[in-house]
Amino acid sequence: MDTNNQNKIKLVERDNYGLIKDFNYKFTSEGLIDWRALISKEHLYINSQNKERIEKKYGKKYEELDIENDKIEDRDLISLLIGLKILAGIRGYKSIEYKVNKTQEDYACVTCRILWRGNYETQNEDIIFESIASATTSNTQSFARLYLSEIAENRALSRNIRNFLKIGIVSKEEIFDSKSFEDNTQSTNNNLSSLSPVSILKNIMIENVWSFEQIKKKLIKEGIKGAENWNKEEDLPPNIILNIIERIKNKKKKDD
Repeated sequence: MDTNNQNKIKLVERDNYGLIKDFNYKFTSEGLIDWRALISKEHLYINSQNKERIEKKYGKKYEELDIENDKIEDRDLISLLIGLKILAGIRGYKSIEYKVNKTQEDYACVTCRILWRGNYETQNEDIIFESIASATTSNTQSFARLYLSEIAENRALSRNIRNFLKIGIVSKEEIFDSKSFEDNTQSTNNNLSSLSPVSILKNIMIENVWSFEQIKKKLIKEGIKGAENWNKEEDLPPNIILNIIERIKNKKKKDD
């Protein structure tokens, strides 16, 4: 093994209790691991959706609040997905699987199944735990509406980790700022072209040097019904637009 790489690699070793050796765990009074306490402060933020209530509750302006010093309660916090992923790694798991239960233009439902590694809390038995989550055009915003399956996937993962480890802090992926959505509905309606699938498709086509003629030719070759009658991006059905966007993105990833 290369000496330089060897100096950088740190093997994760676990003891007979299923815990990482030399890791600074925190425990509850019952002797169980306090998984909530292991979420780094940098991966938490105070929920701005309840700004007025929170300011009144803690007697400070939102910008002046500090999670630790002001002892912000879990119900007033939001976790970033990266924080939960790191926590899952600390807890230990053997596999993560996703099942797409349903997906369509305006709705997606995904199940996340994790095989958690056994530790002393489970009598060293591996545990299978599943969580389900959905994403719709009604509970997502802006560009996220084009990636409902991905949003549902992240939500299912977040819920699995939180529920299994009994963490009462909702993740960013699970919330929907309905107030912000309502406040911006009018301005969004006045500028739909900037957020519409057609506009996004056109931008992606420009970025990746794709012409409409190329796309049309490919759709006709694939036997897509009605493709021969489409003469511009606006003629494409919404489901076809979303499919093309995803395919261009995947092709770019492979090329990179």
